[in-house]
Amino acid sequence: MQAADKRGRASRRQSGAGVQGETNNRDVAAALAELRLAGAVTGSRSQKISVRVDPGVMRAAATRFGLTNPSDVVNASLAVAAEPNQFKAWWEEPRGTLPDDFELAV
Repeated sequence: MQAADKRGRASRRQSGAGVQGETNNRDVAAALAELRLAGAVTGSRSQKISVRVDPGVMRAAATRFGLTNPSDVVNASLAVAAEPNQFKAWWEEPRGTLPDDFELAV
């Protein structure tokens, strides 16, 4: 979204997925809440990075999160990826294999 600043120049409005903001996406909101509890959220958006990303992936992430500001899309994506999710931790743990005679109860 574009808005004008005091001098009439176009400036970007925050769309709400910033570390300090709220978002309508439950995945992002939950990830940010977990990261806050873990002490990972600093409350600052001061680290500047420069990256090249696949435009299709960027559009897909923006659509998934309902965001338009590229910084918000990157912050939301990083928050979801970094969330200390118990299921992710369980899924990534090396486990034994299922027995050969295992069958799903359908």
